[in-house]
Amino acid sequence: MKLTKCPNNHYYNADKLPYCPHCINLETGIPITNLDGVDQKDIETVSTEHISETSKSLQRKTIGWLVCITGNMLGESFAIYDCENYIGRSPNMNICLAKEPTVSRENHACITYNKDTKILTLTPGNTHNTVFLNDAELTDTEILYDRNLIQLGDCMLLFVALCNESFTW
Repeated sequence: MKLTKCPNNHYYNADKLPYCPHCINLETGIPITNLDGVDQKDIETVSTEHISETSKSLQRKTIGWLVCITGNMLGESFAIYDCENYIGRSPNMNICLAKEPTVSRENHACITYNKDTKILTLTPGNTHNTVFLNDAELTDTEILYDRNLIQLGDCMLLFVALCNESFTW
């Protein structure tokens, strides 16, 4: 985890997010609830410099990317890792579309990579919002192919594959 401090003294994981989600929430008017009444800048952080070899071996590998081609996050890219990748606005999602108000906060959709079969799939999430794959409404799990288009709300994402039949980790 690359713990980063923004100019407003918020801490966030820069490995997952290219910007501070707390500042984005403030800009979009989403309230930040501080349950213990302590400002984030006053909380000591734990150094992650000494990551064990076991933890390093468990790190997820990049298998592709999503690139926003329509929406508020136009031009931004998001790494897709092996196993499950949940998509939503919340900072705890694997793929955080924080600037997209038409995307569900939690689990709008999920991209899964099966390393045994080398197949990527897209599954609609547990929300009332729809997911479109190449302009067709997604009602069940479908295989993802390079250059497929995924639409979540007003956000259109282009899928770019790294792992496929010619390369895998």
